[in-house]
Amino acid sequence: MDFILTPIAGIFGKMLFLIYNTVGFHSYALALLLFTIAVKLLLMPLSLKQIRSGQKMQEIQPELSRIQERYKNDKEKLNEEMTKLYQEKKYNPASGCLPLIVQMPILFALFYVIRMPMTYMLDVPKLATGDLIVMAIEAKEPAFMTTFPNLEKMKKVKFDDIKGNKLTVYNDFRQVDPYIEIKIIDYIDKNPAVLTTALATAPDKISAYYDLIEKDPVKRADLQKGYDADLALYTKRTARLDKFNIRMWNFFNFGVQPTMNWDLIKAEPGKYIPALLLLIIAVVTTFVSSALMMPKPNPNDKKSAQSGLAGKSMLWMSPIMTLWFGLTTPSGLAFYWTISNVLSYAQQKLLTTHTKKDEGVTTRDISSKQSAGSAIAGQQPANGRITGKSPSGSVIEVKVNKKRGKKRR
Repeated sequence: MDFILTPIAGIFGKMLFLIYNTVGFHSYALALLLFTIAVKLLLMPLSLKQIRSGQKMQEIQPELSRIQERYKNDKEKLNEEMTKLYQEKKYNPASGCLPLIVQMPILFALFYVIRMPMTYMLDVPKLATGDLIVMAIEAKEPAFMTTFPNLEKMKKVKFDDIKGNKLTVYNDFRQVDPYIEIKIIDYIDKNPAVLTTALATAPDKISAYYDLIEKDPVKRADLQKGYDADLALYTKRTARLDKFNIRMWNFFNFGVQPTMNWDLIKAEPGKYIPALLLLIIAVVTTFVSSALMMPKPNPNDKKSAQSGLAGKSMLWMSPIMTLWFGLTTPSGLAFYWTISNVLSYAQQKLLTTHTKKDEGVTTRDISSKQSAGSAIAGQQPANGRITGKSPSGSVIEVKVNKKRGKKRR
C-alpha cells in the first residue's frame, strides 16, 4: 500500500503547505479546513452520481420488491430479472459505492500527512530530522525518553552506537515511533532555540556526514550532488519549522492520538482531553449526518422495511468505525471527519434539491391523450382540470386546453 499512498500523501502534503502559506494565513486548522473543502469540491461529481444512484434505487424499489417476492424460490431467474430491470432502468448497483472507494486512499494518505508533517508538508531533509532527534534525546526531553529504549529493544541497537549517523537515526526512530515528527515539532515549539542551534551547526553536521559515508558509494549516491546544495537544502527547508505548529487556538493539537487510557488522560489532561473531545464530535457528526441522509423505507413494503432494518444496523457501523479508526490515528483526522460530515450533509441537501427540480421538469411527461387517459382513466374534467392517480400511486393533475384540444400536465 505504501507505493500507492506515499505519492498521494506527497501531493496532499504540498497542497496543504501551499494553503497554509497563502489563504491559510499560517494556521494549520484553517489550512486543514480549506483542504477538506477542496477535496469535497473535487469529489462532487462522484457525490452527485451517488445521490442520483440512491434516488434511482428508491424509484425502482417497488418493482424490485415484486420481482424478489415472485422469484424468491428461483435464484437464477431472480438474478436474471433483476439484471434485466437494472438494464432497463439504466441503474448500476455498484455506482453508489464508488465515492466510498475513492475516499479510502484519500483518508489513509491524509493520515500520513498529519502524522509526518515534516516529511510531507515541510519537506525537511531526513538528515535534519535525525539531527533534531539526537538533540532532543541528549537534552532528555521527556517525550523522547521512552522512544530510544523501544529502539534498543526492537532494533537491538544502542542509541549511542547510531547517534553519529543522523540518517540512520531518522530511519530507525521512524520505525519504532510513528509520531516522532509530531514530538519534534512540539519540542521546537517549546524550545525555539533548538532550531537556531540546528541551523547554526548545519555546516558541521553535513561535513561530518560526508566524512562518515564518503567511502560508501551506495549511500553517497543517495545524497544530493555537492556539499553546497545539501547545505542550502538543509537550512532552507529546516527553517520552515520556525513558528510552525499543528494546533488550533493553541488548544487542540492535531498530532495527538486520542486515547481512552484514563491513566494517560489523568497524567496529561491538557493533551489528551481535547483530542478525545474532538474524536467524540467526529463520531456524533458521523451518526447525525448518516441518519439524516439515510432514505426512509416505505412501511407498506415488506422488502423496503427489511432493508430499512439493515440500514439502521449500517447507521451504527459508521460511527463505530469512526471511533475505532480515530483511536489509532492523529486527532487531525477527527477534525477532517467532522468538517467532512458537515459538508457532506450540506452537499446532500443541495444536490438532492437540485436533482429533484430537474426531475420535476423532465420526467413523467404526459404527451398524448392515450397516456393521460391510461394514467387517470375514468376521471371527468372539472374547471378545466382532471386529477387522478398514476399506477405508482402518485397524484397527477392534467390541464385541458379547450381551444387547442390538448392536455398538458
